[in-house]
Amino acid sequence: MRPSRLPLISVWLVAGALATPVWAENSVAPTTLTADNYGNVFNGIDGMPSQLTTGSLGTGVGVSISATGAVTSVSTLADGLNVPGADTTYGDIVQTATNHEGAAISTNGELVAGDLANDYTSASISATGAASSVSWTNISNTSTDTPGKPTYGDITQTSTSEAGTSISLSGSVTVNNLTGRGASATANVTGASATVSVANLNSAAAMGDITTGTITQSANATGAALSNTASVHVLGDMGPQTSATVNTVGSVTAVSFRLTDN
Repeated sequence: MRPSRLPLISVWLVAGALATPVWAENSVAPTTLTADNYGNVFNGIDGMPSQLTTGSLGTGVGVSISATGAVTSVSTLADGLNVPGADTTYGDIVQTATNHEGAAISTNGELVAGDLANDYTSASISATGAASSVSWTNISNTSTDTPGKPTYGDITQTSTSEAGTSISLSGSVTVNNLTGRGASATANVTGASATVSVANLNSAAAMGDITTGTITQSANATGAALSNTASVHVLGDMGPQTSATVNTVGSVTAVSFRLTDN
């Protein structure tokens, strides 16, 4: 079996909470990302699961145990700013992620977390064959001015888990109270995914208009073997706008825009 090549490629633009925060305008040239996986990827094995234990989670915090064959991602994140955001402009984006025949992707994880009482917290275990994603997120911006927004050129995404691959998940997620808005506890298996998302979360002002070129997405897991025997346990209460799920999805394409959190 050939060794793995380029299992993870990401482009990040990040703005965080600084003493004097400034989110300058960003511009990204046309971007082409390719990821190929030919080998087995294991995170924990039968009888020896990967383990992660945490206390309660703060706003926007996620904890996870995962295994992925091939993934490409282009992401912009502004977290905890108190200034008007600047716009981000992308050229055309082309992404290709392929989990090749014979590759086995497997997660066996035991994740235990305290309360997920703050907004947009998450606890998850997952196994994914191939994934391509473009995302832009503004979270916890207290400025009442309109936050920055992205402008995208054409976006072309192709994600494939070839016939003869396998993606499997076992183990468990256990949390106490699941009460924060948008909080989630999940155990997911995905063969192939292609996603574009823009989200403005827990922020004081709504975003302006979003501009994109043509979005073309393809996700294919024909002939791949998917298995999910994991479980999710919520020991306490679940609040509104929360979710606890165990999912197995062969292939998925999605475009989502959430411009206001009001």
